[in-house]
Amino acid sequence: MCSDKLLKALERETKLLERSIRLLSYRRLNWRIETRQKIRQAFEGFVQQTRRNGYPFSLHVSDYDLSAEGIVQISATRIPTGAIVRSVSHDAEFGERVRKTPVMEEGGTLVASLSVSGHVAFVVYPRKSDRTKPVEEQLLLIHRLDPTDVTDRVLNRVILKYLLYMRSTSVLGMNDTLSTREWFALIWMKIGDVRYMHKLSRTVISMQNEWAKLLLAGVIGGLTTYFTTWGQ
Repeated sequence: MCSDKLLKALERETKLLERSIRLLSYRRLNWRIETRQKIRQAFEGFVQQTRRNGYPFSLHVSDYDLSAEGIVQISATRIPTGAIVRSVSHDAEFGERVRKTPVMEEGGTLVASLSVSGHVAFVVYPRKSDRTKPVEEQLLLIHRLDPTDVTDRVLNRVILKYLLYMRSTSVLGMNDTLSTREWFALIWMKIGDVRYMHKLSRTVISMQNEWAKLLLAGVIGGLTTYFTTWGQ
């Protein structure tokens, strides 16, 4: 037989799970009937504006409904970098054959996704080619956001960061176009990624020099103060 303490614990767990299930259903419903469409409209409006302004990348919006999950994203087409890969082959009939293949740049995707937990995340992917390969494969801009918290302000900030990241990782922009403020903003975008923050925290913990710890903590604090309002 179950003790009174165990029965009370079971009742509490049941209530908590029932509440969690209701919240999960609410978040998924909100995504389907409002948030997904809101994100798509914002992305499409932005893409139309890039076409009117002569933005050098051709962008398009796509939408994937995966039942309990979902994705709305902006993707950019491939472009030639100007570099060429030259390969030489030898054939008994035709002799030496030279083949020149243009090096293409691809990537540059902004993804808004609904996770299985019903939370929204925004992820940006860099431009890359065989000549330019950023260290990071992606940056997590925002994670575990309730669908009701996806406001116009949030979408504007995300798109601004996407524009900067596109320019900073493309052969068309790279470091030549970055101001000091933008350069630090990119650093802060990486630090803001919880995965990079975890790595940075491990680095601080492993430091033997106490002055180095204080200096790094001060730098992080300064960046936080300076760039918290960036893109607002």
